[in-house]
Amino acid sequence: HFRRTPSDRPIIGYVGSLFPMHDLPTVLRGFSLALESDQLPADTEFWFVGDGSERRRLETLAAQLNLGSRVRFFGRKTPAELVDLYGQISLAILPLERALAEREGSSALKLWEYLHFDLPILGVDIPDFRFLREQNLGDLYRLGDAGDFARRLLLLFPRLSQISGGRAYVDRHARPAVIFERYRALLHRVSSDE
Repeated sequence: HFRRTPSDRPIIGYVGSLFPMHDLPTVLRGFSLALESDQLPADTEFWFVGDGSERRRLETLAAQLNLGSRVRFFGRKTPAELVDLYGQISLAILPLERALAEREGSSALKLWEYLHFDLPILGVDIPDFRFLREQNLGDLYRLGDAGDFARRLLLLFPRLSQISGGRAYVDRHARPAVIFERYRALLHRVSSDE
């Protein structure tokens, strides 16, 4: 059974592909704004776990924002390595690009993975994710708004230890029949777009 082994420092983490559809520059800029406020613990880090076409752009942006060692890029990891990294993350980030969110919503596979590991989540404010706030599983920020990301991050950070229940939520809402129906609906939506 999985047990979280939090790091000795606060870690904000994004685990997934680094592609434009995830609007990762917004969260990186928001992280920079939150750090400038001096309200985050001094040793807070942002981890990007995964790879993709946006990695170089994000590395360049992190350098331009003078984030230095505060941002780490891990690249692709094995499932065993991912479990270890999930155990160290304090807050998971669930971003999405505006056009994709408005056109398709989210298949939310990353959402369910984060919940499975009982991680508090800061995600974009789209209908598919609003239950996070309602169920006290995290909070939401406005699409494409780095300032709102920073504000929500700063409001959420002091409450991280009080947020739990993601794994229980998954157990209640992600039974195989429920997941199958979601995939069926997604495949129908995709095939009707072609």
